Amino acid sequence: MIRKNKLAILWSFCGVFLLGALFSSILLPTQTWLSITLSVCFLINLVFLFWDYKKSLTNRTMGYGFNSLITIVLVISIVGVLNFLSDRYPYKVDLTKNKLHTLTNQTQKVVKALDNQVHATLFIQDLKKRKYMDLLDQYKALSPNLNIEYVDPRKYPTKVKQFKVRKDETLHLALDDRTSLVEEPTEAKITNALINLTQKEKPLLCWIVGHNEKNFESSEANGYSFVKQGLDQQAFEINSLNLLQEGRVPKNCGAIAIVGPTKSFFPKEIESIERYLRNGGRALFAFDLKIQGKEFSPEFHPLLKKWHIAPQRDIIIDPIAKMAGAPDPATPLIPIRSPSHAITQELGKKTHIIFPHTRSLKVLPKSPTSLNVQWLTKSSSQSWGETDFGELKQGKVQPNKGDKKGPLVTSVAIEGKLNSRVLKNSRIVVFGTSNFATNSYARYSGNYDLFLNSTSWLLEQENLISIRSKLEDSGKLHLAQSTANLVMWFAAILFPGAISICGITFWARRRKL
Repeated sequence: MIRKNKLAILWSFCGVFLLGALFSSILLPTQTWLSITLSVCFLINLVFLFWDYKKSLTNRTMGYGFNSLITIVLVISIVGVLNFLSDRYPYKVDLTKNKLHTLTNQTQKVVKALDNQVHATLFIQDLKKRKYMDLLDQYKALSPNLNIEYVDPRKYPTKVKQFKVRKDETLHLALDDRTSLVEEPTEAKITNALINLTQKEKPLLCWIVGHNEKNFESSEANGYSFVKQGLDQQAFEINSLNLLQEGRVPKNCGAIAIVGPTKSFFPKEIESIERYLRNGGRALFAFDLKIQGKEFSPEFHPLLKKWHIAPQRDIIIDPIAKMAGAPDPATPLIPIRSPSHAITQELGKKTHIIFPHTRSLKVLPKSPTSLNVQWLTKSSSQSWGETDFGELKQGKVQPNKGDKKGPLVTSVAIEGKLNSRVLKNSRIVVFGTSNFATNSYARYSGNYDLFLNSTSWLLEQENLISIRSKLEDSGKLHLAQSTANLVMWFAAILFPGAISICGITFWARRRKL
């Protein structure tokens, strides 16, 4: 009787210690000492049990039972060791199409570029840690300069007041004497906070106004507020600049942007822009063409020609654009990207880019060795540059003899100098349309990234050039009409009909038996 009670107690302790070790590893993942202690206690009790059963192993039946028990224990131990190793050295594969559970290239660049220690403190209850641990562990694995600490606000109220934390699930980031609070942290919020912390001075983008350009504050379909929000998140500053009032480009402008003007510039404005560029300035140009074929800003053509770029008088038509989801053939897909330029080399072929109502750009030959003129994007080989604007008005277009066949250049990047006495290289990006980055089209991941990458390159912030957007794919499958009809015939008629015929045949045969 005493022996039975002793065995019952030992088995009870084994169960308690085993369950305690399992639950502590799940609920308190940071308190590894607790799960290790409970596991050791479990093994000690198991040894005592085996020792007590040793005398009962003389008969064959008990021997078989003991062997079975040993096998079970070994299997459990092996599974436990594998589970421990997988938890300690995790290897995960993201099978989602857009890599939703993998840190973006931009995040990896920002974290790997950390030169100084950044201390991250997540204020969260112990039972909720698992919610953010996977994400923060990915950050921590990228750089030894990022330290992460978990603090339960209920246990350390003094620290909560010290860090001025207002609510649970808040990440406190500290770099030198600069701090940032991120509530309900996500990858986008954390990366943006790190960018703001590491930027000592915000690069300034001067947005030229006064000629009915695209409005970077407007949230309407034709506005630029969506990409402006992206620039804000990258710690860039955007100010409007009226050249008629200022008379020149201010020295604090890291780059200027002339996006979609519909009114002409005065000669003095062109002179100030040309002088700024010759002295190592940076500029982003995006010019549109009227549907009638008339230029909005022809006064820029001589300026761009000096930098070996010639905007063409055409509208690119892509007949396969509508099949791929574009609203019309005048909104061509841009599948060809330069693999060698920093702006486009990380966009990838799977990233969608469309340029609504874009003209083509011609890279002029015989550029000087001091100037690097490189195309960034091209239309598809099925596209052409439509020059008959009468057909465009009627909505009936077809390639004619005078039209240039694709692929056609739609954006260009220039770096270098026209004057050898200038120390700093100029940087220029030219787009064949300003519509691609409006609020209507910037949500296409490639359009958004292309504009922000171009701005980052102009402002010499190459560490921010990457793919930022990771939108969950809708899962829609676009089929041609002939393919859709074929699927309907098989799914709705042929397969159900074949099953019905087989069923009737078997039923008829069984009746004859």
